[in-house]
Amino acid sequence: MFIKNIIVESKIKNILKEFPKNIEYIIGYGSSVLKQNSYENIDSSKVLLDLVFCVKESNLQNWHKQNILLNKDHYSFLSNFPKSHKLISSIQTDIPAHIYYNTHINIQNQNLKYGIITDNDINKDLSQWSSLYIAGRLQKPVFLYVPRLDTSIFNENQLNSILEDEKMDNTVLKTFIETQNMNLKSAVAYSLFQLPDIFTNEDLFLTIAGISYQGDIRTISNYSENPNKVKNIVLPNIKHFQHYYSSTIDYFIDKSFIEEIKKNNDDHPDQLNLNGTIRHYRKNKDISELFDYIPSIVFIHTKLIKALPQIKMKANIRDIVKKNSLIQTTKGIFTAGIRKSINYLLQKISKAKKK
Repeated sequence: MFIKNIIVESKIKNILKEFPKNIEYIIGYGSSVLKQNSYENIDSSKVLLDLVFCVKESNLQNWHKQNILLNKDHYSFLSNFPKSHKLISSIQTDIPAHIYYNTHINIQNQNLKYGIITDNDINKDLSQWSSLYIAGRLQKPVFLYVPRLDTSIFNENQLNSILEDEKMDNTVLKTFIETQNMNLKSAVAYSLFQLPDIFTNEDLFLTIAGISYQGDIRTISNYSENPNKVKNIVLPNIKHFQHYYSSTIDYFIDKSFIEEIKKNNDDHPDQLNLNGTIRHYRKNKDISELFDYIPSIVFIHTKLIKALPQIKMKANIRDIVKKNSLIQTTKGIFTAGIRKSINYLLQKISKAKKK
């Protein structure tokens, strides 16, 4: 389930008044939501707030039109074109990863980067891993806020109560939850192919968190991303990952794909933060059944390889991420503007050097 973060919720409520309405839900991710080792000495007020705004596809052009009227300075030179809202909407939906970012924004002394994505595009990536750009970010614990409810969502009972309320139209939120659950199941299933027979929670979460960094052009060269990024995300946040994946792991336990083996903590002092729990892949379970949980784009041609299918799947993941991260980065030069893009790159390089 999603993260509870009172500080992030307060920040979102403060800045929302500056934006057009009709945002279906807001996703908070990154170092402002999850503590990362490389950010421990940085003033929390200076940490960039990374947000994704989901709007209905049918409302996208109008949302950009209203946002340009309210916040023209958020956009690059593209907002100067006639009918710029149509151009921007087209760039967003027609070019992978189907998200439009405005970067280096300052609202009420809060540094902000926000992306706009449609409900259809986010659901496609979550269920099909078409780009693994947003799906990858949501494989790590994230924060979820629903403006029309004026609340964040962080536990199962609360979510079920909202979705079962027949007085509200929860179609968009419900579909998002369904596809996000598919995304988490896909992440665990893929990781089971990559992990050894015996593994810890930490091993599982490191594998999951690393999925969307395979092939990412920022990490291939180490020029703009900390090479220890995955460990910096996972190790300080084991409990958040356990909470985030608890129902998904329980699902695979019920399906007999994995089992819990309780060990005395004295025997495994290195696993104290894991509650002494390790996971074991069941050899007597037909491994091919795991393919049912993995998007077809990942295991294409993999079934033809009887030995070591995990190698082909990893190569497919790398190709998906590399292609889409390259396109999205190139698109960012135009959507953010050259000056903002250079400043953002320099900040990334500075952080990477502090590894």
